[in-house]
Amino acid sequence: MRLEQALQSSVGRFRPFAGAETVNCFAQFEEGDAKERLSLAAAPGLKAWVEIGTGPYRGSIKAHGVLYFVSGSALYRVRTDKTFDAVGAIPGVGPAQMASNGIQVAIAANGLGFIATATTFGQITDPDLISPVTSVAYVDGYFLWSAAGSFQVSRLLDGENYDALDVASAEGAPDDIVGIVVDHRDVYLIGEETIEVWYNSGNLDFPFERQGNAFIERGAISRDTLVKIDNSIFWLDEAGVVFRIAGMASPVRISTHAIEFWLRGATDFVAWTYRQEGHEFYVLSCSAGTRIFDVATGVWHARESYKLPQWRAQGFVRFAGFELVGCFRTGKLYELSLDEFLDDENPMIWRIQLPPIHFGRTLRTLMAFEADIETGVGRSFGQGQDPQIMLRYSRDYGATWSRQLWRSLGRTGDRLRRAIWRNLGQFRQMTIELVISDPVQRASIAYDADIE
Repeated sequence: MRLEQALQSSVGRFRPFAGAETVNCFAQFEEGDAKERLSLAAAPGLKAWVEIGTGPYRGSIKAHGVLYFVSGSALYRVRTDKTFDAVGAIPGVGPAQMASNGIQVAIAANGLGFIATATTFGQITDPDLISPVTSVAYVDGYFLWSAAGSFQVSRLLDGENYDALDVASAEGAPDDIVGIVVDHRDVYLIGEETIEVWYNSGNLDFPFERQGNAFIERGAISRDTLVKIDNSIFWLDEAGVVFRIAGMASPVRISTHAIEFWLRGATDFVAWTYRQEGHEFYVLSCSAGTRIFDVATGVWHARESYKLPQWRAQGFVRFAGFELVGCFRTGKLYELSLDEFLDDENPMIWRIQLPPIHFGRTLRTLMAFEADIETGVGRSFGQGQDPQIMLRYSRDYGATWSRQLWRSLGRTGDRLRRAIWRNLGQFRQMTIELVISDPVQRASIAYDADIE
């Protein structure tokens, strides 16, 4: 069983038509003259970096050499040596959107606007600022704030002062503005059902104008699903479909029917992005869990944290030489590392459900199954000295499963160890699941089945 196409999380509405499931691992195209074209690599783990405030994580941005981090109801400045100071109060409980002009950091939270600098912090008190604000972005020296169906620009390089005349409306449709995203200096006013694109025309009366007929009849379900990655904008629309758009082109659907089924009835959507080793990921968390789209392969995988409803990580920022994420429950900052195989000292369980092996009405026998996986990866001490891999199988599309069958992945240096299961019985169709919970390297490239 060579991996001819990248496996992705594709368990949907109907069990007999379900494909693979990949949890805490992602598909990767191997370049050059590698043994196989595809592999399944372990997703990055979480290593504690520093804990700040009571949490949860609500937003972060790097500006003028420090990290601004909203934990719970407070804003903090974090330095590269992990020391930090409380700056001031940020009311509310939901995500806080942040933007920087290089001198000031603007924060939109709980309908209010705030400005922080290296030495000052406070709520914007100019009565001319539109209210309640829903989103903030930055372009060409201006902060842009949205409120309902209009948006406003700040004074040039001055996020504390506003003119009541520097306001414009999204006029292509009557829906409210959900959020503002700036991409390649174009301003996307994203509403509940439509998108308008504006640009800086340099007009002295109001610097921004609508970009011709750039009007898109797709909207977003919330500001907090809007992200920029891979020179594109990604978002979740009101019908539970994930789209991406680049430039003025038509939006492209990137979710699958399985992902859309998973999203059905979910709430509390939050999206963010991260980049590692040539991969760019769109992370979508909600009440149903966490799913991640990999731009490099075009497929989805699942992330889980031990005994939690979703992956604990939220947000991403590169700071002080580290790739950092926050926690959706606490004030912890973590290093997001491909060399870490724990999730905040908890097991990070790697799980692969392979596409069903099937032969129609013909009864076959699975004499042996072998996972072509990296072995000899045992640790020198603690859990994982003799790491194990578990196999179980189902003959009814995952409704019921066999007992767990364990094999060793080999102690340190035992590179010739093979993970083989024999005499797995007769079947017309069989679904196989593999699990590793020990904190060791996990890299799988193929599976071999001896079937008679």
